[in-house]
Amino acid sequence: MRKRIGTRIGERGTAVVEISLLIPWIFLLFAGVLDFGFYGYALIATQNAARAAALVTSAYPDAAADDEAACIFVLGEMAALPNAKNLTRPCPTSGKQITDTKPVAVDASAVIGADGEPASRVTVVYRTIPLVPLPFMAGRMTITRVVVMRIGEG
Repeated sequence: MRKRIGTRIGERGTAVVEISLLIPWIFLLFAGVLDFGFYGYALIATQNAARAAALVTSAYPDAAADDEAACIFVLGEMAALPNAKNLTRPCPTSGKQITDTKPVAVDASAVIGADGEPASRVTVVYRTIPLVPLPFMAGRMTITRVVVMRIGEG
């Protein structure tokens, strides 16, 4: 039995060519997963912050429209986000007032709930940091979450 020598000579370097053609797609996939993960975390953090602030403002009737108390709890819940780490009070009360230095807006108001009872409504608006500019992603999102919670008996 003789070994065949030289049958693979024309195939040298094909792995390098294949990986060089796939690297842009691998990078694009990695950047997309990173962006989606960050945006998913930002959505969850914004919802948790709105819920925590609604719990505080619905504790008793006088606190239902307390923007300052809501701001304290929202900033505490959102402290893990990259552009919300060192935010200070007061929070803007409208999404139109959001800037790069104040990316979180909090508005607490007393409303009548769906059951006809007094309730507290907390609206939290958060603008994310710009991430990898991908063609299928917005690059920067503004997330709004609203929580309405019935006011406790006091």
